[in-house]
Amino acid sequence: MKRLQYILGLILLSCITNLSAQESVTEIHLAQAGTLSTLLSEKQCREVTHIKITGEVNEADIALLQAMASSGQLSKIDLSQSRFGKTDDPLLKTATEYFLPCLGVLQTDHVAEMEQYETALGHTKNPNSLPGFWTFFTHKGLFFMTGYMNGWDQKVNEVVLKTEHGSLIRSPQIRSWIESMGYQYKASRTDGDLIFHNETTQVWCLLHFTPYNKNDYPGIHFSSDQYDVW
Repeated sequence: MKRLQYILGLILLSCITNLSAQESVTEIHLAQAGTLSTLLSEKQCREVTHIKITGEVNEADIALLQAMASSGQLSKIDLSQSRFGKTDDPLLKTATEYFLPCLGVLQTDHVAEMEQYETALGHTKNPNSLPGFWTFFTHKGLFFMTGYMNGWDQKVNEVVLKTEHGSLIRSPQIRSWIESMGYQYKASRTDGDLIFHNETTQVWCLLHFTPYNKNDYPGIHFSSDQYDVW
């Protein structure tokens, strides 16, 4: 009798455990690809352990799931009833028309020319800029800031485009824009950032998805120095 009670107890415990696991699954339907971030709270992003997505997903949604798995508690993802959709954001329609940073300033110390170039584009110098690291506000929708940084030789070795729309950086349109400028994919880093290289100009490009700190933004980096794989 005691053995039977023990077995029944194990079965009951198993049922409770399975029920708890089922109850912990968060199921979300995406009517439009790229909208997962609007349907999850910050608390959910931190605490959800199992998630099932139906409807359409895209790079932005996958990026969020990756972040939830790496910095949160997400351990199981079910995409069996979802399909891959395209990124469709009005801001991306102007990507190919967007200004390019002054790539000609790379490996030079022509700071005055750099500032004249930015001013001519209608950009405003960030008053918090420091010698060796200059940033400008572009007053544009997709990339709100551009920046220039000196290397150890005191020459400009990097120019960047920063955005407040991080999910859009993962869109196929942005990658097509990069590739149309002659950049070819070379490698990916452990944080997911993608490295490209232009064989003609010998300029490197980094699709920077993950901000380095709370004051940083994702964006596109161009450099005369090779980006490391780490």
